[in-house]
Amino acid sequence: PQFNRIAAAPARWAAETEANYIKEGKNRLVIAIGCTGGKHRSVTLTNALYERLKKNQKYGLRVEHRDIDKDAKRGK
Repeated sequence: PQFNRIAAAPARWAAETEANYIKEGKNRLVIAIGCTGGKHRSVTLTNALYERLKKNQKYGLRVEHRDIDKDAKRGK
């Protein structure tokens, strides 16, 4: 229940921001979510946000998990 409430907040913010961005002629909104390691909390929250936002087909979405494989690249 708490995670769903937390995940809903950025989705609400993006929905409320969208109209102003379009009105101002902007065509890109970047949302960055981070945590200490970048492999668990932020990944889970980002994926949940993506699932919520993809229901709206008015715009394209892209997810990039920048640090998810950083340990593998360092040989850990």
